Amino acid sequence: MGLARDAATPSRAYAAAEELVAGAEAEALALTAQRIEAETEELRTALGAGGTGKGTGAALRGATGAMKDLERRRNAVHTRASRDALDRALIDLATYFRDALLVAAHAGGVRANHPDMADRVAALAAHAPPERLLRARSCWRAGKR
Repeated sequence: MGLARDAATPSRAYAAAEELVAGAEAEALALTAQRIEAETEELRTALGAGGTGKGTGAALRGATGAMKDLERRRNAVHTRASRDALDRALIDLATYFRDALLVAAHAGGVRANHPDMADRVAALAAHAPPERLLRARSCWRAGKR
């Protein structure tokens, strides 16, 4: 959650955002790489790749449309996975700010979303007044729309 600290520092905010996006891209690639490889190999095999005999080369050359369609679907899956990973990270960040806001406002009766990070949440709450934490959370919500 160093991102929360960096996001609150103007000189580090853009770099922190870039790191968040890069992390989401890496997560998406890790989640989809094996599937993409398997689908590509499946299609190539179905189209005659690795085969011997008359017509196997021509079959592959004639399959560019199917390969392009697979590439389009692959890009859509990767884009969706990237957006989902980024969304999860942003929701996690927003709930982190929420917890810090609760601590800063002394709302002890409300259950924290990140009880495992109580020390970090307390440090953020001590670092930023409730108004600033609320503004940070509001900015996230505006960007989410």
